[in-house]
Amino acid sequence: MTTYSITDLGAIQGAYPLPFAINEAGVVAGSLLSNHPFRYQNGALHKLPVPSLVTSCTARGISPSSPQRIAGWINQNGGDRATLWTHGVYTDLHPFIGAAFTEAYDVNDSGVVTGQANGQGFRLDTTTQQVEMIEPPNGGAVFPSAINKQGHVVGGVSTPEGAGIRLFFYDQTMHVIPAAGEVQLEYVDINDDDVIAGCYRSPSGPTHAFTYSFQSNLFVDLNGDAFGGSFARSINNQGVVVGSCEDISGPPAAMIWTASDGMRRLIDLVDLQSGWTFSDARAINDAGEIAGWGIHNGQARGFLLVPYDVGDDPRRQPKDLVGMVQEILVGGGAMGILLPSGDIIYPKDGGPVDPDSPLQRRDAARSDAVIGLAMQVLARRITDRSTRAVAEQAAADITRRAAASADAATAGASRSNFLSRFVRAIADELER
Repeated sequence: MTTYSITDLGAIQGAYPLPFAINEAGVVAGSLLSNHPFRYQNGALHKLPVPSLVTSCTARGISPSSPQRIAGWINQNGGDRATLWTHGVYTDLHPFIGAAFTEAYDVNDSGVVTGQANGQGFRLDTTTQQVEMIEPPNGGAVFPSAINKQGHVVGGVSTPEGAGIRLFFYDQTMHVIPAAGEVQLEYVDINDDDVIAGCYRSPSGPTHAFTYSFQSNLFVDLNGDAFGGSFARSINNQGVVVGSCEDISGPPAAMIWTASDGMRRLIDLVDLQSGWTFSDARAINDAGEIAGWGIHNGQARGFLLVPYDVGDDPRRQPKDLVGMVQEILVGGGAMGILLPSGDIIYPKDGGPVDPDSPLQRRDAARSDAVIGLAMQVLARRITDRSTRAVAEQAAADITRRAAASADAATAGASRSNFLSRFVRAIADELER
């Protein structure tokens, strides 16, 4: 089972970041709410340099590996100018393209940039400074979104017959790809296997995320029955897609799609007590790290999710759960969970804990609630789905009973009863 740790990307002068891209080193690029480009690197949020008299600017794409290149644009004197930052150094690409209006959307490791110029697409090789215009054979505007390592470009193209925006794939030849409806321009990405992620909107239904393999012509609708609609934002080389979904039972939420598990809300894969809700996932790299934005304790924030797989370590399998429960530690006003690996998990607002401290009961109801929350953290690390569901329900019962406890005697009895129920339920499930 894969779950995620959460990093708040911070803010600069009150402006929080809106991530648009992430590379293999975990560097995040995008735009601050103040319309200033940023990069997040090694735990620090930095503004990218721009020339004077710039009214707005943004960073939209980043090269996967080194050298670190970030593509975007600035608005100066009322016009957009394509821009590239290489290791934080600003370069104006506008003169190389030769158009009045230019925007750069993505860049690959070879330094080839794609973007828009006066309603047409372009590929610019920043090493040779050669530019190639991307034009549909039958006319129409071109809106590139992404480029892969081979220099293949994807995006949207308007059709002269007025049928709306269609998906295109460009490998020196323009291919207009049929989809079930009008393609949404901001939601198109491509990986190095020429698998495209995007979303379409049909006249009779909601927007659906999809993938399309240009090599096999395989079109896959990702939406699933549990969601009212979905939007793909990014795809990595493992074919994992992130974006957002319209949950039938709640507000829009950041999502992840894998071939093995289908579409899931990202909030279901992190600690329930984190204080986060995830609104949109904008980018994923090959390590599975995800950047996006959401709400943390009532404040709009950017986030970085880093995955860790608890199923690969045999010491963390379900049968070790009883031993893990026995190592729940409560010390003073903070608590932690000592795993068999020696790692300590700290829930929200938790602080350092002495691993040798005993289980303390200063207030029975409060201690019961802490135990319940700790068990929820443990339960989410069980790989078997049915066992995990039993564990999560038992942990939730502990927490609810603790909250309803009226006095210390009731809470103390509740602990004994629910701890026994928890361990027994898990043991019964594992023996099936």
